[in-house]
Amino acid sequence: MTPRMDPALWPISTRHDHSGRVCIGDVSLEEIADQYGTPTYVVDEADVRHRCRTYREIFPDSEIVYAGKALMIRAMATWVSDEGLGVDVCSAGELAIALAAGVDPKRIILHGNAKSVSELRAAVNAGVGRIVLDSPSEAVRLASVCTHRQKVLIRVTPGIDIHGHKAVSTGVLDQSSAYRHFPKNWYVRYPSSPTRRTCNSSACIVISAPRSPIPNSSAPRSRR
Repeated sequence: MTPRMDPALWPISTRHDHSGRVCIGDVSLEEIADQYGTPTYVVDEADVRHRCRTYREIFPDSEIVYAGKALMIRAMATWVSDEGLGVDVCSAGELAIALAAGVDPKRIILHGNAKSVSELRAAVNAGVGRIVLDSPSEAVRLASVCTHRQKVLIRVTPGIDIHGHKAVSTGVLDQSSAYRHFPKNWYVRYPSSPTRRTCNSSACIVISAPRSPIPNSSAPRSRR
């Protein structure tokens, strides 16, 4: 009796052939291991596209973004972009791959907590949709290379303790280099779509920055 293949873990095309071998997209994993050795990454295009479409069906009014750090290659960037998803990149190299794959720059988000000035400049020059800021100093660095008004998101440490095990705690103050407090001249605008409020992450919050990178008393007050 062949073991059951959990669809949450395996591609939708996974099956056992007549010899009991595990196959993905009619390709035996045993043959792949013999030819390329192990470990080997095996990605089924049909499964990737199916999952992208499923996300879009469930969250039709949301902006869905693929995390490039999972696997950033041109093929993957092309597939998810073709299916209407954005791409989250964490370096100049990943940004270059996304652009080479034909991803619309406006649907690219530059993330990462150690972005260099050159990476920020590359993202600005490419015209990426958003840049995620991790600290007030990074906001200043971004302002120094901006040639136009740039949309941003801010990654914050909410300081939320759900009394879970320490090994799985997230968002606590000593685990992140992100913002711990909002600068007084930044204001928060929560998305109006109910589907966008289901996420506990601060990435679901749209942050608008003042035109001037230097705090001033004329900036808008916090809106919650």
